Amino acid sequence: MPSLVKAALVGRDFDMTPGEQVRDFIHVDDVADQFFNVIDNPIFKPGRPYVSNVASGNPQMIKDFCHCEWNKYSKGGSLNVGALPY
Repeated sequence: MPSLVKAALVGRDFDMTPGEQVRDFIHVDDVADQFFNVIDNPIFKPGRPYVSNVASGNPQMIKDFCHCEWNKYSKGGSLNVGALPY
């Protein structure tokens, strides 16, 4: 993500793999919010393990995520999906 945004902001081409893997991207602030919600929840008992999945619930292909971010930040250049092998 940082490399993609940097390339987009300076108008440089960005080569990437085909990006067909599916991931559930989530912003770090949303993850932090989940941690704080658990700490304030009475189900949490200090000293006892607590396991929870944290996700956005919106799985998507890496290439689709990259296209969205590229369109948000791009000042020129090209997003070259499939230019690099896996």
